[in-house]
Amino acid sequence: MNQPTFIILGATGDLTKRKLIPAIYYLLESQQLENFTIVGAARRSITTRELLHEAKKFIPKINPKIWATLEKNTSYVPLQFTEKKDFVALRNHLE
Repeated sequence: MNQPTFIILGATGDLTKRKLIPAIYYLLESQQLENFTIVGAARRSITTRELLHEAKKFIPKINPKIWATLEKNTSYVPLQFTEKKDFVALRNHLE
């Protein structure tokens, strides 16, 4: 199986923390996802850890090993959606 890359635009929004990150966590937990990358991008200047911390509240029982895998494979890129240079930076990050 190929290694999927989830690119989440607007990653600091409610949908990401309540649904998307928990859904990916549950895919890991149920062993339906192995090799993957998550790249979040949004206007806020936050860290990857801060992004994931917000989502952690919506996962009732966290397995530390699975959470560590999620953290290891997730990154965050600040992105102003009106700035071409930010999309270039996102592309470079993906490469």
